[in-house]
Amino acid sequence: MTRILACVLGAVVALAAGPVLAQSPDPSFPVNQLWQAETLNGKNVRAAKVTLTVTRDAEGTRGTGYAGCNRWAASITIGSHQLTFGPVMGTRRACAGPEMQIEEAFLKILGGNPGWKIQDGVLVLSGAGGEVHFAPGK
Repeated sequence: MTRILACVLGAVVALAAGPVLAQSPDPSFPVNQLWQAETLNGKNVRAAKVTLTVTRDAEGTRGTGYAGCNRWAASITIGSHQLTFGPVMGTRRACAGPEMQIEEAFLKILGGNPGWKIQDGVLVLSGAGGEVHFAPGK
């Protein structure tokens, strides 16, 4: 009986939430471009080599890169000046203090579904987790 009640309750909650609307990708977001982090929360992080690349193919839109200590990857929904990241997967290397601090701060920004803009050729991601500025990578 408890199982049936849980299933019914789950169905009611799903129906009450309404239809899930797919968000059209914003065509102005720069895909297939390597971005190298310049600053993270106002601090120079060039030496940490934090990167972001967003690709779009038949399987969807994905972000990949290096977070300062580990490689990372996640699905991304690109909205009108907002990025929504799926669960972030990554390697599990342990690094020294500064590298891990940079990585934790960067992943916090990604996890906060940051806003995005291109300003003077710089990609800026910002939100509750902070702000990161990227220059086009080489």
